[in-house]
Amino acid sequence: MKDDVWKCKLWWAWQDREHEEWLTAQSRRGLHLRSVSMLGMLHRFEVGAPGEMSYRWDFQSDGGKRDYRQLFDDAGWKLVGDVPGGWLCWSKPAPAGQRAEIFTDRASLRNKYRSLLSVLAITTLPLMPLILVNRGLWSDLAAGGRPAIAAAGIIAMGLGCFAIGAYGSLRIWRRMQEI
Repeated sequence: MKDDVWKCKLWWAWQDREHEEWLTAQSRRGLHLRSVSMLGMLHRFEVGAPGEMSYRWDFQSDGGKRDYRQLFDDAGWKLVGDVPGGWLCWSKPAPAGQRAEIFTDRASLRNKYRSLLSVLAITTLPLMPLILVNRGLWSDLAAGGRPAIAAAGIIAMGLGCFAIGAYGSLRIWRRMQEI
């Protein structure tokens, strides 16, 4: 569509607030979010008049059941992003200088971050034991040559994923403490 603009923005689970602010700033420039790619990085904006929109990311590990989505619809929120894995992006017009919020109580916001922590723990904690006790990887690494290069790459990727998961968990835990 000719009035659409695509922008790529990498963001992490612990950067949800910053990402919401970026989306809001785009609306002030006349770019209003229409959809988000499967990985949540590629954003499709509709060109329009500059305006104040609030964007809020929520995390629902079950993808947001029908009653949950209906609750948002009834409150005037529009679903503009549904990223596989549980991320849902909602938008709502906001009076100038004000922020519309999807969470009206601290417990609900804490539950969002608690769910994120659970998913991070499930996906990253098993990596360390799998890497550390995998004798085949360490044997290949010790053998040298091409197997060692492949093993080193797998170990590095696993350690990198674990490090990102641990860092993200710490950031999300700290955010929960701020609430």
